[in-house]
Amino acid sequence: MQTTTDFERGHRNQSKLPPLSLATRNKKGNNNNRQQSQFQAISTSVTTTTRTQMTPTSMQTLTLTQQQQQEQQQQQIMHYSILTKIATRTTIAYTKTTITTLKRYLFPQTLRFHQSNYKNNNKNNNLLLMLVLALLSLTSCAVHAFHLDGSQNSFAQFRKWYVGLNGSLELEFKTEQPNGLVLYTDDGGTYDFFELKLVEGALRLRYNLGGGAQIITVGRDLHDGHWHKVQVIRNDEQTSLIVDGVSQSRTTKGKEFQFGKFTTNSDVFVGGMPNWYSTKLALLALPSVIFEPRFRGSIRNLVYADQPGGQTRRQEMKQPRDIKCGDGPCDHGEMPKEKVIRNTLRGIVGGGNSGNMTDACERHDPCQHGGICISTDSGPICECRNLEFDGQYCEKEKAPSEATFRGTQFLSYDLGQTGAEPIVSAQDAITLYFRTRQPNGLLFYTGHGTDYLNLALRDGGVSLTMGLANGKQEMHIKPSKVRFDDHQWHKVTVHRRIQEISSITSFCRLVTVVDDVYTDHSHIAGKFTMLSSSRVYVGGAVNPRALLGARVHNNFVGCLRKVEFSADTLLLNLIDLAKSGSKLIQVAGNVEYQCPSGDPQDPVTFTTRESHLILPPWETGKQSSISFKFRTKEPNGLIILATGSKQPRSKNPVLFAIELLNGHIYIHLDLGSGAAKVRASRRRVDDGDWHDFILRRNGRDAKVSVDGVWNDFRTPGEGTILELDGHMYVGGTGPAFNSINWPPAIWTATLRQGFVGCLRDLVLSGKAVDIAAYARLQDSASVKPSCHIQANVCAGNPCLNSGTCLEGWNRPICDCTATLYHGPTCGRESATLAFNGSQHMTVWLGNGQGAKTQTEELLLRFKTSRPAGLLLMTSAESNSPDRLEIALVAGRIRASVRLSDREKNLLAGQSVLNDNNWHTIRFSRRASNLRLQVDGAPPVRGIILMLVPTLLYDDDDGGDNDDDDDDDDDNNNDDNDDDEHFVKHYIYLG
Repeated sequence: MQTTTDFERGHRNQSKLPPLSLATRNKKGNNNNRQQSQFQAISTSVTTTTRTQMTPTSMQTLTLTQQQQQEQQQQQIMHYSILTKIATRTTIAYTKTTITTLKRYLFPQTLRFHQSNYKNNNKNNNLLLMLVLALLSLTSCAVHAFHLDGSQNSFAQFRKWYVGLNGSLELEFKTEQPNGLVLYTDDGGTYDFFELKLVEGALRLRYNLGGGAQIITVGRDLHDGHWHKVQVIRNDEQTSLIVDGVSQSRTTKGKEFQFGKFTTNSDVFVGGMPNWYSTKLALLALPSVIFEPRFRGSIRNLVYADQPGGQTRRQEMKQPRDIKCGDGPCDHGEMPKEKVIRNTLRGIVGGGNSGNMTDACERHDPCQHGGICISTDSGPICECRNLEFDGQYCEKEKAPSEATFRGTQFLSYDLGQTGAEPIVSAQDAITLYFRTRQPNGLLFYTGHGTDYLNLALRDGGVSLTMGLANGKQEMHIKPSKVRFDDHQWHKVTVHRRIQEISSITSFCRLVTVVDDVYTDHSHIAGKFTMLSSSRVYVGGAVNPRALLGARVHNNFVGCLRKVEFSADTLLLNLIDLAKSGSKLIQVAGNVEYQCPSGDPQDPVTFTTRESHLILPPWETGKQSSISFKFRTKEPNGLIILATGSKQPRSKNPVLFAIELLNGHIYIHLDLGSGAAKVRASRRRVDDGDWHDFILRRNGRDAKVSVDGVWNDFRTPGEGTILELDGHMYVGGTGPAFNSINWPPAIWTATLRQGFVGCLRDLVLSGKAVDIAAYARLQDSASVKPSCHIQANVCAGNPCLNSGTCLEGWNRPICDCTATLYHGPTCGRESATLAFNGSQHMTVWLGNGQGAKTQTEELLLRFKTSRPAGLLLMTSAESNSPDRLEIALVAGRIRASVRLSDREKNLLAGQSVLNDNNWHTIRFSRRASNLRLQVDGAPPVRGIILMLVPTLLYDDDDGGDNDDDDDDDDDNNNDDNDDDEHFVKHYIYLG
């Protein structure tokens, strides 16, 4: 047994003693007396002999052997006995139980010293030493260590740190978690802050002293369950981070290095931030700190100066009565819970109940899927925060967070608006799920300054552009025969990671994965060290084309699910944050936080040529876009028509239209200074399949796509603004409107040929239009909110009186031209006029206002015994020479067309037609192309050469059987209204 003299001699030989702890090295003034008094209080609660020399018998009594498996309470009392003997300078016996006891509470350095003595004890029986210096380390640990369980309310709050120009802060931590916020303090929400956190087992200090944020990273694998010592030391513009003796330093730019203003600086928060900050982000210089994962582990020996000019001293945790939440007192729910901050020696220090020492979560942890177990008086409870599970034990899978976007809604945050620091990281990731029928739309954007990452749908594929420093990269994942705008759920993951190559060059790896199958890799090298994010947009932006790296100009239309943005330790579920009303997220528009089981916009079917919908005026201006999907088997039909007034300095009225002619899509666009007519499709689209249409314009320049094939065109003249003040007609113009009021260039409007087929996903300038809702309000009978294919519509011969049935879109088209009947099924008898050679009938058109036309359809049946006679002629009250004449000449039919000073005659009929039998005449004109057919004979065709062949309108609707497949007029920009002729007010018959 070592005597006092021996101990004093051993004390002088400090090379044999364990290293001093942080607390021991920083002892000031009467700390020794304070520690002794604390342990004196401890020793009085433990029933064992103290402050006496131990006999071998008494030492045997205190030695715990493994053969005795007593209750845990007795084991704890024995542990405390050993610790108390150390605290009261009583000798101890080194056994396995003694070392087990010390292992729970000592520094690693001190523990190694005792383990060495234990080994020596096996060689030299009952070798005893007094451990006064080790006691100092132990008492510091015992008194000042506390445990944070990392749950939602877990944090500790301390007095303000007076940083000064040469301040320092020290602490020690122990954890097995690789990520977590260790410490944070700032200047009250302006610029300056210190953030200390674990990132993948390394300790990262991020700070700002007014000259811009700096980052220092030291250490690795610090989540090894051992104690680690941390020091933050300031020396004017230089700041150092020291971890276990390893140091890194950074120099702050600028001329002023004070840390905020002491009176307005925040307290020091350890392990996490108070929840009340989530509603007062403006009080944080680094708002992202509120979303950092909380520290789970033990902290001890927090040492810094808490007064100007004061000495560094060990800090005590603030009591609840001394804590304020912002400008006022805290609510009960804003305070740290009693159970989430525990002293590591809770039976000795802190007033715990030594009779019930077993932690409920240590006995049984019921939490599943990584849930955090929290001990309460009534047993363990589980916290499932940031997990995909909930329930009492985190056993139930959560419904994923999702939202519907219709082109005007989006989510965003912009830290730069408040001057807050951006989120920075060495790696970040974006994960989201989407479902849409739209081929284009902004999914996600993040950036800071000139750095950006832009994720979007483009032409049915996933497009990614990235700019970092001076480097740029672009990816487009669009597999062959695979599209992602198929209204199925698709997953996108984007991952970026910075790797330092040298002190001046770094490497950024970029990986994009779609549906865990389709992958693209890329990289950028340059002068950068971190990834920064101060702005984020989800689902769109005010002006998506203005975002850096934009390849699409539309907001997203469809559903998004589980949109997560992670940056190192930070994880933001953006839809969840928006739904819960987080102050970080701004919500534009009325976002619906669910996805409908069906289509976000149900398709509609226009069942007849008269079916149509009327929409409010389309707000366009200098830039606009329109997209939709359509499906039909009928070759002709008006899809969209909108007009505007003629402006004082404009040449023509403003016009926009989309029509289907002979199986092709045509665009009409006039900005008031000249019309453009463009065929947008290369192949026929009346095949019954879905087809995509997209048009984008910017001033006079425009581009149109049908099924991903793009064509560029430009409108003539100087006009750049499309001002459509009239209603938008979708699917047709309806029977109530006289077609001569429509622009003559729109042939399907002139012929009253509405679109018969399906339409869906109409988006006007990024705003989705719920056409199914308009259908329910306006015409629920002939516009159906669905789209189905009905086969064999001519089965059963639905056409009466020998009418011929043709397959239309879910309807039979009855050709009644060879019968004496008319109507949808040839069921109504046609009126018959008889002329004696001296009679005629005049039909006035346009209420005396006249008409301009570029296309006509004429159907006429006659029988006569005379070889010659006028059947029909058009004329005008003006001096215009324009006319159309159909006459019987020498038993044959002659069609004469005169436009200005040009005239063309067609002669048809191979046999004598004055045989007193019924004969059918069909005449049609498409601009310069003429066609005349009598009965079933081959048609006779001709061309009248005119710059703009504009003539007349026929009041007879003969467009149900248009088989003029080769009568296409594909000339662009040939519809100049100045050359149109005011050709008729009436028609003569007979």
